[in-house]
Amino acid sequence: MTLTLDLGNTCAKLVLFDGDMVKEHRTCVHADCITAIAKILQHHPAITRLCWCSVAAPLPLLERYLAQLPLAVKQLSPLRPPQGITIGYTTPETLGADRLAAVLGARALRSDCTLLVIDAGTCITFDVLTHEGCYLGGNISPGVAMRLRALHEFTARLPLAEAEGETPLLGTSTDTALRSGVVRGISFEIEGYIRRLQAQYGSICAFLTGGNRFNFHISSESCIFADDFLVARGLAQL
Repeated sequence: MTLTLDLGNTCAKLVLFDGDMVKEHRTCVHADCITAIAKILQHHPAITRLCWCSVAAPLPLLERYLAQLPLAVKQLSPLRPPQGITIGYTTPETLGADRLAAVLGARALRSDCTLLVIDAGTCITFDVLTHEGCYLGGNISPGVAMRLRALHEFTARLPLAEAEGETPLLGTSTDTALRSGVVRGISFEIEGYIRRLQAQYGSICAFLTGGNRFNFHISSESCIFADDFLVARGLAQL
């Protein structure tokens, strides 16, 4: 069994795999991470590997804890990509390891084509891995909450709209105009990336992941696969 640890900016995500199947998953704040790992290891003595990545500030106590575990512990770093993966990003030292993990997770599910991974969280990231295993790079765009807050804070009179609610094609009130402009705008953004990449690279397999992935209206023609555990699946490939 393999335990994966994804250390984000504010929280940690733990996913336990039995082979390719997700056995258990949980989220905790950084301060509770050691306790959460210890409990999982206690309840599942068959765990033999822990694979992790981090975009958080250094956590020396946690790193020392991981180093002394009686397991095979592997960290994913864009500076040391897995065998068979090359990095086309010109500044790999600034590339978030979770972005690389996500495309590796998509590759574990579909290795027969060029991959586009869209991770919709606080920010929306777009990352491309070729069929040959070259990470070409990607883009970073503001997420839903960030866009709604920017519309409110950088204007004199626009209110702060909630992310949840009606999103008609054309808003019929300020609230729906703001929400639809943001949510549907992101949908069109995603579909535009897929069309443009298909034109350049031919067959593209697109994956959508992240906490906000359910908010978007994506055309069925875009053929997007949804998976909540792409980052964890990528870490489990180490």
